Amino acid sequence: MRQSILAVTVLLVLSACNSPTPPGPGGEGPVTQDPDPQTKPPFDVTFNPAHLTLSNLEQGKIGFNLVWNTYRGSLWYNLDFNETSSLLKAKLQKDGTSNWISIDATTVPPGEYALGLVVQDEGKTRSVTRTVRITVTQDASLPAIAPLSRVRVLPGQTVRVPLQITPPADGTPPGPAVISSPAPDLLSATLIGNDVILQASPGALPQGLIPVTVQVTAGARSAAVRLPVEIGTLIEREYDRFNALRSQANLPAVAFDVDASMNCWMNGRYMLVNKRIEHNQNPALPFASPEGQACATNSNLAVSYSPVAALGSISPSTTILFTAPFHALGMLQPGQTRVGIGTFTAPGPTPDSASMGSGITSARGSVTGKRAPMTFPGNGATTDLASYNGGEWPDPLTACPGFDARQAGLPLIAATFESGETTATEASLTVAGQGVKVCAYGSAQYVNTKDQPGNYVGGPVTAQDLGRSLMRSSGAVFLIPAQPLKPGQTYQASVKINGKVTQWSFKTAGKFMPQSLDGPAQQQMH
Repeated sequence: MRQSILAVTVLLVLSACNSPTPPGPGGEGPVTQDPDPQTKPPFDVTFNPAHLTLSNLEQGKIGFNLVWNTYRGSLWYNLDFNETSSLLKAKLQKDGTSNWISIDATTVPPGEYALGLVVQDEGKTRSVTRTVRITVTQDASLPAIAPLSRVRVLPGQTVRVPLQITPPADGTPPGPAVISSPAPDLLSATLIGNDVILQASPGALPQGLIPVTVQVTAGARSAAVRLPVEIGTLIEREYDRFNALRSQANLPAVAFDVDASMNCWMNGRYMLVNKRIEHNQNPALPFASPEGQACATNSNLAVSYSPVAALGSISPSTTILFTAPFHALGMLQPGQTRVGIGTFTAPGPTPDSASMGSGITSARGSVTGKRAPMTFPGNGATTDLASYNGGEWPDPLTACPGFDARQAGLPLIAATFESGETTATEASLTVAGQGVKVCAYGSAQYVNTKDQPGNYVGGPVTAQDLGRSLMRSSGAVFLIPAQPLKPGQTYQASVKINGKVTQWSFKTAGKFMPQSLDGPAQQQMH
């Protein structure tokens, strides 16, 4: 969920359950341009250069120009970060009539990065997102450590990981590597020669991905990498479940984002230790970090509880987040290509229970090109989810008087991916020829005066404003059944989105997947 940055008659809006970007400098009055009726969309943005290359010791900038075309009025814009591009410390800048994005690549791992700029009209009905590429290269004056692959270790197990260290171009020999585990009580990390020795505590609960830091120094220059470690198999199951649930919307699988997953483990620990679930970290509190903040800003967050005995077979975070429509919407974006999943697990409030602080990265809903509409569950697909689990912020049931979170069925989603205000009318859900009571609404109909505002980098955001923005950005509406779905059935759904009929049919599995948590009090989602 992101919020706005404004500069020159331009504002930023939101993403999909990610946190808002902090406010920028104050905006100026609207600028009127002569329209060009031959050009579409009515406004756009271009970059100069379209591809920037920097070493990891350099800073740079990318200029951008608003293209007004046929549009008359004010435009608002903001940066759209993902988990990796947030490492570039990008900021919007302005000098006279020039606009640019400052980039700081110092200490950033070499690789390819993508940074988005979202431009929106003053009525918040249309937006475009354009992406600029940034390549970060290894500076030859630095020593280098070859990237380290993800490691899995079981409780009580020891694993050896070899290091490959390259001296800088001037031949200065690197000194001994220094290794550090952020949770030595769960995972010890030592060095023997150029091998990292990892040992998980015999009583460690499932964790992942724990970022073990390896640093090497040559002369006055140093380099560091993070070694991603999973204790147990929970994260692998969560990832498999994530893609399985996307397939229930007829969407393709996405790749696993290792760096984002390490960041979300760090934020999960911050949430549990400080008893805070929000999209902004307080740097004065224990375990606050820039990496954890990156997860908090760009992810769906959950705190949940489970019997320890169940942790070997369930995927609690993914399952409950897909039953929460505002959060599910950000994970059902056709353009999403990667996902980070991280969970910090600690002993729970009762014997033999576990507490989990989790983050799953989500994509924003701003449309960058024509996309096919999406429904969840998808047309012709089979779902193994039956009900709404409760605990979501924003609360999706505040727009549904009389609906009970302990009894409501799986929220259905229909998205046109045409950004703008939505209304839902003439909604219906039938099974075996019988009508099912549903509550349906779009962004213009969502009302929430119950929930307290959320804490974001840019300041408090009301639940109603956030919920409406998330739906607008994907052109989405929700249909929520009053009762759980029944197993082994075929359902027909229909709704008018802004007066245009969307119809689809889906099936329910003969046996539903356990949703692991018995009641709304057992999980919270932001």
